[in-house]
Amino acid sequence: MKKIEVKTYNMGESLFNAILFFILGIILFTNPNGVVKFVIYILGAFSILIGIFKLLVYYQTAQFNPNKKEIVNGMIYMLIGMITIICSIVFFDAIETVLRLTVSIFLLYVGINRLINTFKQPKGEKIIYFVNALLIIALSISLAFIQNLPFRIVGLFIIVYSIIEIIGFILCKRKSNIKESIKEATVILEKETTEEKKLLK
Repeated sequence: MKKIEVKTYNMGESLFNAILFFILGIILFTNPNGVVKFVIYILGAFSILIGIFKLLVYYQTAQFNPNKKEIVNGMIYMLIGMITIICSIVFFDAIETVLRLTVSIFLLYVGINRLINTFKQPKGEKIIYFVNALLIIALSISLAFIQNLPFRIVGLFIIVYSIIEIIGFILCKRKSNIKESIKEATVILEKETTEEKKLLK
């Protein structure tokens, strides 16, 4: 039975995707605000386009369907899109700070509660609960002082993942080249052996 090899890294597409992920990870790690703003702009623009599309459809079919509800829907979509873009330009930093501090305070509250409950746990489980509570408290403090920490962590994970993919591609490519070299050498050796046998005959 012929052995089937599953190829994962030795394809140009895998390397291309890994490089794209690496670039995305660097951008997300170094400039998370820019990435978030860009996504918000895209969503706002998409909402405006939906509103315009609804208005155009209504005016084209007004004689067949005089329901003016589509005009209201279109205007609402356009208004939501414009408000989203304006808020991201004017109030983005304030919104980000409020959300970050809110999550940080919540995590701090959870961490302190777990730290208090540590003393109520059995002796064998106290260390686990204590470490868990300290990690949550440390995360809450870090989140309070480091802007866009979750996005930076995601960016860091993407960078590590892409580096692993690139290394995997290089190793698999090298392994494939070695196999090809061994195969070529085997074919040449078999040919030489066959010719020697013919000469001996």
